[in-house]
Amino acid sequence: MYYNLIENKPDNEQVLLDSKGKIISKDKQDIVSVAEHTNGVIIAKKHIKSGSEALKKTNPNRAICHILDQEYDNETIFEHITALKDSFVIRLKLNCLSNLLYFKHFR
Repeated sequence: MYYNLIENKPDNEQVLLDSKGKIISKDKQDIVSVAEHTNGVIIAKKHIKSGSEALKKTNPNRAICHILDQEYDNETIFEHITALKDSFVIRLKLNCLSNLLYFKHFR
């Protein structure tokens, strides 16, 4: 499960939503805020980074494209792969919560 951080109006308190858009409990929010949790996105980011680093070890200019399925269609993964200077193809869910469009041109 991944969480989306939102700002709760009118008091500007930040709360976390689960992947279905529901506010998660205060206990879970406290655990997430101090990074004492793990989830599929955290694990995926570690694997994506270690794979990218391993492939670029012998050739730092190697072009890498990560191919992922619907489970990973969230902005955290998009931004993580982009920060690695890699590209990606991720099949999006029909009900994707993002209103942003991410794409890369392949050369």
